[in-house]
Formats: sequence, structure tokens, C-alpha cells
Amino acid sequence: MTRTRSQTSLTGAAGLRYLWWLVTSQRGRAAVGATWGSVWMVGLTLPSYLLSRAIDDGLEPGDRTAFLGWTGVLLATGVLTAGAKCCAVSI
Repeated sequence: MTRTRSQTSLTGAAGLRYLWWLVTSQRGRAAVGATWGSVWMVGLTLPSYLLSRAIDDGLEPGDRTAFLGWTGVLLATGVLTAGAKCCAVSI
């Protein structure tokens, strides 16, 4: 059985050339996708930092106001991260 061109996988140098052509022919879309992807990935790292701040500043010393404030920031970050992911999917 012989393979036709449509059945051949693009690997190696041919695949890289195709990807380079695709990115250079759609620069704007590639830039927007990279930006949204970066925003979303940074958003994924923030919750653990914010949770540690909520525990260190509010829960451990017993400061309820600080704890609720950091919890609110943590909730807002989760909502923004989910929104960034939805926007990235629709692009």
C-alpha cells in the first residue's frame, strides 16, 4: 500500500517549515493567541500564592478582615482566569 501526500505526516524539517509558514502568515492571530495563553498560565500560578497570603496574613494570626480580603482576591483571580480561558478558546 502506498501513502498519498495527504496521509503523510509532517515531521522533522517539513513540519517545522509548515509551522513557521503558518505563524508568519497569521502574525496577528499568533500574537493574540500567545498573549492570551500567557495571561492564562500566569493566572494559574496566582491562586497558590494568594492562598498562602490568606493563610499567613489572616488565618494564622486570627485577622478575619485580612483573611476575607485575601479570599476575595483569590475568588476574583479564579473568575478572571476562567474568563481568560474562555476568551482564549473563542479566538
